[in-house]
Amino acid sequence: MKQRRTEAGTNRKKYTLTNGNGMKAEIKGKSIVIEEAEEFSPVQIALSGEVFRCKILEAEQDGAIFYSGDKCAKAVKKEGVAVIETEYPEYFYEYFDLSTDYAGIMARIEEGEPESSPMRRALNAGRGLRILRQDCDEVFFSFIISANNNIKRIGKIIERLCEICGEKVAGGHAFPSAEALADLPQKAFEEAGCGYRADYLYHSSKMWKETDRSALSELSTEQLRNKLLTYKGVGGKVADCIMLFGFYRTDVFPADTWIKKVYHEYYEQGHKEKDIPKALTERYGSLSGYAQQYIYFYKRNER
Repeated sequence: MKQRRTEAGTNRKKYTLTNGNGMKAEIKGKSIVIEEAEEFSPVQIALSGEVFRCKILEAEQDGAIFYSGDKCAKAVKKEGVAVIETEYPEYFYEYFDLSTDYAGIMARIEEGEPESSPMRRALNAGRGLRILRQDCDEVFFSFIISANNNIKRIGKIIERLCEICGEKVAGGHAFPSAEALADLPQKAFEEAGCGYRADYLYHSSKMWKETDRSALSELSTEQLRNKLLTYKGVGGKVADCIMLFGFYRTDVFPADTWIKKVYHEYYEQGHKEKDIPKALTERYGSLSGYAQQYIYFYKRNER
């Protein structure tokens, strides 16, 4: 496959992007206002498969509530302007990755793609997607639960675990701490509906509790992958998801059944199933995580 490596630059804190679309995001009291928000869609983010604690607002054309740890935010977009209401605006400014130029990232991904490429269609279909900067603990446990599971059931299992040992907060329960999960007996995971994953969660929660997560952040992507693979219930795809969504490693390309379908339909070059993520990462380089989200969303929601 053609190799292409491009860096995706970021500019932290409040900002006005200087790309052609001119998206602006600014904290105003307990709200974040995003003008010309073409690259921000609450519903697309909620349907992206990267986050399981969220609820689409049926009364809104493009609105959802997102839960992270012990915090929540309501995001609604109307007529090109998005408003995020929350008690924690600084936290969710970072969470929604609002300092990153997604229009520029899409332009870089599109560069060199042939007119027939599904990636061009995917970029257009998923223009409002973003890679959320989620808590690594929540991502670690959520994606162990996600193995061979569907999104609706994953969300229900996580909700039960929150009720079992998550701190009581306004409107519900926080995501449990690693320490609280590590103290649970295996039976509690079974009763939460985890199935065979209960054994994985029971053992890995105890290992994760003793892990220095800040030290993990200092590892190279390959070192981090190898470390994550030592936890029970973490295979290659789950490790890549944890790295992308929990550690913001955009140089990985998680490959589930949807991505493998895309590969065989559009990118086929005879790679073995286990080598598909590596082949796609070699193609998209440091933009792989973004590219994966666009193509995953497009294929999963294809009509």
